[in-house]
Amino acid sequence: MRGWVWPALWGLAFLPELALARWGGPAAVAACFNLLAGLRFAVTLRPGAVPLITRFARIEHGRLTATGERYTRALTLGWTLLLSGFALLSMASAAGLLAWRSLAMLETALLLLSFLGEHVLRGRILPELGPARPWRTIMAVRGAFRTHGAGSHAA
Repeated sequence: MRGWVWPALWGLAFLPELALARWGGPAAVAACFNLLAGLRFAVTLRPGAVPLITRFARIEHGRLTATGERYTRALTLGWTLLLSGFALLSMASAAGLLAWRSLAMLETALLLLSFLGEHVLRGRILPELGPARPWRTIMAVRGAFRTHGAGSHAA
């Protein structure tokens, strides 16, 4: 997608807060953000595209082994599914089926555990990359957005 598309979509995610404030409030906004974030991961899984986490790993580590390529593709799919699931739960909360505060705390805890737990898993699956450090991952993500922009699909 063009460089302006993702920022525009993120900006549009605020519309439910304005339009649906009486109906869903923060849960509706969370649903939109999670849906857009999940979509951001999903579009990079198309044939011929570089999966988002593969791109981050290449920035952090350079060339990846075949195992590394498969792992980062699977991890991109995992984040797509996790964020899409959170979007569905947030929609249920906006509809009054789930308590928003409990869901928000659960989502925050699961995101943090998923992010940190993946680093432990990565260290075991891809020992050739050395110790997986969350701070290095954050810096690689920042580098990806700085170098290629949020909408780029280049490696």
